Amino acid sequence: MIRYFSHNEIDKEKWNNCVRTSLYPTLFADFDFLTEAAPAWGALVEDDYEKVMPLPARSKFSVDYIFTPYGFVRLGIFAKEELTESEVKNFVDSIPQNFKQIDLFMNPKIPYGIVKDRAVEMVSHKLDLSLGYDVICRNFSENTRRNIKKSETFGLKLVTDITVNEIVMLFKNNKGKEANAMASEAEYMLFGKSAEYASRCGWAEVCGVRDGQGNLCAGAIFLKDYNRWRFWFSGRDFSHSESRPLFFLMNEFIKKHSGEPMILDFDGSRDENVARFYRGFGGERFTFPMLNISRGSLLMKCVELYRKVRRVF
Repeated sequence: MIRYFSHNEIDKEKWNNCVRTSLYPTLFADFDFLTEAAPAWGALVEDDYEKVMPLPARSKFSVDYIFTPYGFVRLGIFAKEELTESEVKNFVDSIPQNFKQIDLFMNPKIPYGIVKDRAVEMVSHKLDLSLGYDVICRNFSENTRRNIKKSETFGLKLVTDITVNEIVMLFKNNKGKEANAMASEAEYMLFGKSAEYASRCGWAEVCGVRDGQGNLCAGAIFLKDYNRWRFWFSGRDFSHSESRPLFFLMNEFIKKHSGEPMILDFDGSRDENVARFYRGFGGERFTFPMLNISRGSLLMKCVELYRKVRRVF
């Protein structure tokens, strides 16, 4: 039996145990971490927490909807065994009808083909860090090698004396001004709160790049998520683009963590320019679904149009 539980009805210990022992354990579904990003989340639970599906929720224009919290890109259904098509369908069909719009990132254990009639295929790239740097760098593209070499002529330095907020502001004041990358103030606030939580728990590696004059050119937050390092969030100052600081930062991170039994998940993207950056470091493409369901009504069509014009997460 699949039942819907509101946040205060969920057994935290049983929930975390189910996620932790699933085929795709991830911090994004950790009870407390998800609560930082989406305080009002609920969930679908099968039997005694045999399978679970977090449902971050909120309301807009008096309409309840399911959304993916900013940066929480691997949710979905968590189970100890491979899910069948009928099991996935049962969970999706069990999402309460009061939620009129569903935009929820799933995890790669749920094949896109199973839900393709109600989902969008998302793209990411991954890199096996266990191979060691000498092997990994041989798979860098010529363009990536050229940009790394150029960055090294600017006297850049990798630093750790920066804050989550500095990186968020780098993004917000540069890339975040572009229409396809805008987020609301509430989203920045909740992301910053969850990133600070991850940092306090020892899950996040926060680093930046400064030039010879001490200017902060770029910064990134990497999340250590079980057997994966995630390139979770980054920002760069467009006025320092010539020095290629993100190429420098990524190369230094790979150097530092190469040889670890870890996967580097670049966490996106469908943007071809961003995807090219990831492929340039030898990233291997993979896909996963994002549920995209509208349950009728003229109001929801208006909401969907609003979301396209001004990104609402």
